[in-house]
Amino acid sequence: MSPTTVLGAKSKARDVRSGYRYLFVGLLALLTLYPTLTLLGGWVVDLLVLLVLVSGVFAVSSSQIQLIIASTLAIATVVLGFWAEHDPQNTIVVLSLISGLGFFGFLALVILQDVFKRRQRVTAEVIYAALAVYLLMGLAFAFGYGLIDILQPDAFTSRGLIAGNSTEVFEGFVYFSFVTLTTLGFGDITPNTLQAGAFVYLQAMAGQVYLAVLVARLVSLQIAHAGGE
Repeated sequence: MSPTTVLGAKSKARDVRSGYRYLFVGLLALLTLYPTLTLLGGWVVDLLVLLVLVSGVFAVSSSQIQLIIASTLAIATVVLGFWAEHDPQNTIVVLSLISGLGFFGFLALVILQDVFKRRQRVTAEVIYAALAVYLLMGLAFAFGYGLIDILQPDAFTSRGLIAGNSTEVFEGFVYFSFVTLTTLGFGDITPNTLQAGAFVYLQAMAGQVYLAVLVARLVSLQIAHAGGE
């Protein structure tokens, strides 16, 4: 059975889910408000993260198998993340990063499939879905960078952005991931190993290819439906 078949198993014949707008808003709020929310207390951030995880599960709940996979990964991400925060053993941190990478990566793949399988007119929901994929890519790669950093402690050089405890290190990699995804390349965090460097340029290419293909896809759909009127 192909990955496409698994992801699309038992899918209902419906338009892109309205849950995508909630996922996008939640992701955007988490990424933009996080520095301010930390001043209010860790429980506020934990609540927002939980809302993002729940909205992510809801967004891909159009099939039973997708719901089961997303729910399992979300629960693992919450439990292992809490465990790693209070008992930062390498094994627990690695499992936490793997679960986070799996959850956000899975969401990105499912939503991306919905966007590119679409044949109807481009709507606001499709735009929300496409934007959510972009943000999910950034978060998934951040977990990947954290995993590389644990497995190869000298994989990255930084000017202090990935120093401190495991939470502070991950926050630095979220920043680095979106800087790489948008190809800004400030150079304040740099890869030192072949594996880390490969992950960096793969993300940079993925970000640019995604935007180019996405825009072409949405424009072609719009032209096709405009011509049919």
